[in-house]
Amino acid sequence: MRSHHLGLLATLVAAALLLGSISFGILPLPGRSRSYEAEDGGEESDFPEGQDNPGAMESESEDMDTVFRSDFVDFGYRSITYLAIQTQEEWETLWEPTGQDPPTVNFEANTVLVALLGQMPSAGHSVGIVAVNRSQAGVVAFVEATAPGAGCLVATVLTYPVHMVEIPKAEGPFTFELKLLTHHCGD
Repeated sequence: MRSHHLGLLATLVAAALLLGSISFGILPLPGRSRSYEAEDGGEESDFPEGQDNPGAMESESEDMDTVFRSDFVDFGYRSITYLAIQTQEEWETLWEPTGQDPPTVNFEANTVLVALLGQMPSAGHSVGIVAVNRSQAGVVAFVEATAPGAGCLVATVLTYPVHMVEIPKAEGPFTFELKLLTHHCGD
């Protein structure tokens, strides 16, 4: 069981590193993505010290509001994907595979940042945009993805963790910084 979760975590890390130009927006936008794994494998939420620490960047922290968060709505993505949605048309295209009406967003005043973890083999996985910073160089969204540890009892059900936040209108470029965490249960 432990090797299954380690293999899944390794797959997430490999996907994030290999997809340096992960899907940004409905059409790919220039950007980058970096991954970090917590040194102790724990649930800490701090990014590495220095320029990659949301609190240490010379930039302005953005106000953000969650537009949508779920583990059970399938948007059709099977791996880690990041999107910067700028228009109502892009928004409706994203929601089309779900068969649901999208939440209302004023795209004249806002941009929606989306982090989709993709299809996961069990419950216990989550993704969250924890901070957004804006500077002259662009917008950086800090994302944390959590997987269940070896000692966790989780339901064997397909999940599709997603987190969408609304920020004041931004033109980019957009960068998503990913930190992978493992939730330890009863080790």
